[in-house]
Amino acid sequence: MNIYKFIDPLFSTNELYDLYLKLMTPIFPYMELDRRQTYFQLRFDTKLKPLRQYYNTVRGYDDPSDLDYYEKKYTKTYTLPTGTLFYFFIGDENGRTGDPKDYYHIYKFIPKDNRPYRNIEEKLFSTYPEMYNIEFSMMTPNTMLSWHTDEHFQYRYHHVLTNDAKTPSMIFKKPNEDQVEIPAKAGDVYMVDVKIPHCVPAGTKTRLHLMAWITGDYFKEKAITGRSRHGYFFVENGKEKWADWKENQQISSTKIGDKVANKEGKWVTVKNWRNKKLITEKVLLRKFNK
Repeated sequence: MNIYKFIDPLFSTNELYDLYLKLMTPIFPYMELDRRQTYFQLRFDTKLKPLRQYYNTVRGYDDPSDLDYYEKKYTKTYTLPTGTLFYFFIGDENGRTGDPKDYYHIYKFIPKDNRPYRNIEEKLFSTYPEMYNIEFSMMTPNTMLSWHTDEHFQYRYHHVLTNDAKTPSMIFKKPNEDQVEIPAKAGDVYMVDVKIPHCVPAGTKTRLHLMAWITGDYFKEKAITGRSRHGYFFVENGKEKWADWKENQQISSTKIGDKVANKEGKWVTVKNWRNKKLITEKVLLRKFNK
């Protein structure tokens, strides 16, 4: 495999999408789903970790100087009946993105009970014994993920559930080579080498994938104890900033939409399960205390 390869699916796309909606029904009202630069992870691992560990994971490094104020300034925690939902704001100030316009609203949900998706886990783990981490990954329309590498995994598994069927699923760039796009649409499944610099361009519709990491013992140890994945510096040399790397590789900046202001008490349309049926309904975004 050079950068990526398509593989046969283990599950039907409808099966996975239905599972996602069932799991999300109690979570949707707590999320701002109508703004750009919103990225969500629904982890299959039910082990709850400290807030600080999740925060450092999503921003890509640790800086003890913000211990006194990071929780109040950049995070929210919602304790729900089915699990814990975390919210993080990551921008240039606390994420060292190198670009004031490169910011993210990140949600991470940790379930209490894995029984609704245990069959999915068992099938994946039996097929790929070195699999590490399974999650649903969602990006709202007009959300992009800037250039980075994921250093501590051999490959990553992607099952595409929804997208706009036009925007590349991912874009890769090796030094002094042309960019490589993955033209994946809903139903496609692929393995990809995410140690190569890549980005996710903004699509016009929700981008939803089932993702998992393939890793050997060496990579798993690095994933647990090593450097985080989204570094401020281009990781191959540890000195060059990603902004400079893009310029040296003659890559234009990926356009990010303007920030949409939060509006409390706003009605949004979501899909929910009610009495074993999928329905479309409007829910009110509510204000919650941590």
